[in-house]
Amino acid sequence: GAFMSLIAINTLDHIVSLNPTANVGDVLIQLNEVIHNRLQKNDGDLAIVKDGLDIILCKVDLNSKTVTFASAHHKLFVIRKNGLEEVYNGDKHHIGTAIQKDFKFKEQVINLNTGDQIFMLTDGIYDQKGGKQGKKLYLQRTKDLFHSINDFEMKEQNEAVRRFLDEWKGDKEQLDDMLLFSIRF
Repeated sequence: GAFMSLIAINTLDHIVSLNPTANVGDVLIQLNEVIHNRLQKNDGDLAIVKDGLDIILCKVDLNSKTVTFASAHHKLFVIRKNGLEEVYNGDKHHIGTAIQKDFKFKEQVINLNTGDQIFMLTDGIYDQKGGKQGKKLYLQRTKDLFHSINDFEMKEQNEAVRRFLDEWKGDKEQLDDMLLFSIRF
């Protein structure tokens, strides 16, 4: 995981420095190509890894109040100021794996209003086992958590999420990395 992250960060920096206005879907295609090529053995055998990197890439435009995103195996959640929820699915393709020549990552544009909040997270959060029955958190409980903290200030949200995840996990071992990133407009 750390090796993949290092390659991805350096590659993203390089791609964006060459073309700062690139579409997010095109950036993911280029990232996929570089990582796929680096993970192949020199003799053309199978890739070193069985799966690849999951990622959300966003471009925020504060003037038009939009977020454009493309994703490899991740969802983006929007909780509207009025409490309505929208879930945007990314493509079911891992970065670093072979793809068809004409494949394009789907770009989605989300219009946002003041008070709306987006949430992006790794699957380590909703896959974490815990609770009284030792089951996964799953997406529905995760969305319920986002709704429950929607009216909190950002710092309070951070504390509430940490507390919730600690209580959910209990004495269970953490299974995967956990990253939650949120922006309120």
